[in-house]
Amino acid sequence: MKSALHLVIAGLVAWPVLRFVSWRRAGTRRVRFGPEEQTDHSYRDGVYLIRTDSGLLALSARCTHLCCTVCWQESRGQFLCPCHDSRYDARGRRLSGQAREDLTSLEIHHLGNGSIEVEAPL
Repeated sequence: MKSALHLVIAGLVAWPVLRFVSWRRAGTRRVRFGPEEQTDHSYRDGVYLIRTDSGLLALSARCTHLCCTVCWQESRGQFLCPCHDSRYDARGRRLSGQAREDLTSLEIHHLGNGSIEVEAPL
């Protein structure tokens, strides 16, 4: 009986910890960029829109380490995470720091009026 009670208590303690560690918000939202916003590097609502030689690239502004918002550093041509100093190149590829993955590429939808919408996580 005591071991069953200990098991229940351990589960009640462990459950919130496991939920916190593995928690991710589900779902997406659309972020719109007008034609005038489709410059070399544009930012809106957690999305970077980057013009490359091959077209437009949309990246999540969330660092892949702990989801802090990365900042574009024009002088270095890199994204920097201010929380733990992770760095990414201009295409979102991981260069250094605690992050172990590249910035997340996001889906772009072209609208008929020259605007685009980017499918971004909540």
